[in-house]
Amino acid sequence: MGGATLALPVLPSLFTARQAHAQMAGSKCLATFMTPHGGLGQREMYPADATLTETQAYAGHDIRRGNLVLSAVGGDAQLSAVCRAPSADLTAALAAKANIIRGVDVPFWIDHNTGGALGNWGDTNVGDRFPPTNFITRTQTVDQVVGWSNSFYRDTSRLKERVMVVNSLSYAHADPRARTGNVERVGTTARGSRELFDRLFGTNTAPARPLVVDQVVESYKALRNGSARLSADDKRRLDEHMQRIYELQRKLQASAPPAPPSRPAKSSSEVDVASNFNTTAAPQVEYHRLWNEVVVAAFSTGVSRVASLGTWGYDFGIGRLGHFADYAGDWHEGILHKYAYSGPDYDQLVVANRRFFGSVVVDLAKRMDAVNMGNGTTLLDQSLVAWHQECGNRTHLGINMPIVAFGSAGGYLRTGQYLDYRNTRKLLGTPGELASSWHGLVWNQWLGTMMQAMGLAPAEYETAGGARGYPRWRTRDEHMIQWTRYNGYNGVTEQAYPDSVWNVAGDPLPWTRA
Repeated sequence: MGGATLALPVLPSLFTARQAHAQMAGSKCLATFMTPHGGLGQREMYPADATLTETQAYAGHDIRRGNLVLSAVGGDAQLSAVCRAPSADLTAALAAKANIIRGVDVPFWIDHNTGGALGNWGDTNVGDRFPPTNFITRTQTVDQVVGWSNSFYRDTSRLKERVMVVNSLSYAHADPRARTGNVERVGTTARGSRELFDRLFGTNTAPARPLVVDQVVESYKALRNGSARLSADDKRRLDEHMQRIYELQRKLQASAPPAPPSRPAKSSSEVDVASNFNTTAAPQVEYHRLWNEVVVAAFSTGVSRVASLGTWGYDFGIGRLGHFADYAGDWHEGILHKYAYSGPDYDQLVVANRRFFGSVVVDLAKRMDAVNMGNGTTLLDQSLVAWHQECGNRTHLGINMPIVAFGSAGGYLRTGQYLDYRNTRKLLGTPGELASSWHGLVWNQWLGTMMQAMGLAPAEYETAGGARGYPRWRTRDEHMIQWTRYNGYNGVTEQAYPDSVWNVAGDPLPWTRA
């Protein structure tokens, strides 16, 4: 029996009021990026301190906030030296949907790791050489916790993949819903973006087969033109969706040597095998944009609503390393361990991260913001897109790990903010304007904020007897390498992370709630 089907976006005007409310509550999406290393000076990573116009006492110290300010630099718009993109992409409207967060710490020497920013602190290059890595074990990452939550996926009738995993920074229990059994690394969902599209939408890749949009066009016209209940807003959304699907398939089915003629192009799996992929920025950007395109198609139709987007094949220094620069040398030693935070090598690191932000993160946010969800919202408004880094401004160290986010998660989050949670009395390490770090709030609180924004209650992810927030691990000052410890102020001994910090770790980060 023949025929064709095509997943459509949700059309709220066809729902009853109760159905529409339930659908909007259940249409949130989560996308996370993680780039390797870190090592960016705080002057380049964050907006100017003058942006911070409000102060509040919280968890035993003063925290600060301000509204993000978009400035023009040539043909670009920037929130900071790193958070910069062409002004046609990073518009004032898009910047108003962003947050930049400073002063949230993985509170120990995490070193090189896989999935640490998503809560798995048990796979690090430190091994079990010193606490706390000798008692912290693998932990299910937040993408999997969200993806297996009934609070998040209330309706699974459209669902094809609970979590789309790219480059394997995701970890799950043998039974991820119950969070029982061994925790293992989750492999990439599909070899490439085209393969993921086929997996999600069931598209036959034979070149002679007509486009799916051609096969369903009459049904599409009947729905668009024949339903008196379909609102003008939903008609526009339906038209936009059909155009996106058509354009995506058109690009994928165009021939692209040296792919075999029977296989349509273009897929990320054809880009990352190029001989210059490891050393050239342009194909690395193209690779991630191809994934972005399919992620938006999945999100907008509801066949998957979680994406864990690793940005490299990095595994403790082994394998492919995408650094978003035209550079053929030793990126780890030649660029990332330049603690002077100046000079041509360091400039390459800044430009590479700026390129990732402007060409990959903003690209996904912009695509999502172009998808009309009805009722005056966009797919980005219903979602959270977060860019994390492997370490903070000092590579190998989890203190002050940057967070750059877009989207309000269905109105849960307040956006357009620069938030600084550092305790500026608690300086660690050797002082210096760019190299210094200060203890702040703990990463457990950020991950809990993410999951609450996705509709999960703390009871779904917190563990009895463990720390509040996520993951369950609570570290102590003696678990920190000596030079990273805070040793007190004016002769008064204080903990880097006192009870006042850990006691609020289960709450949403301050100022983040709308």
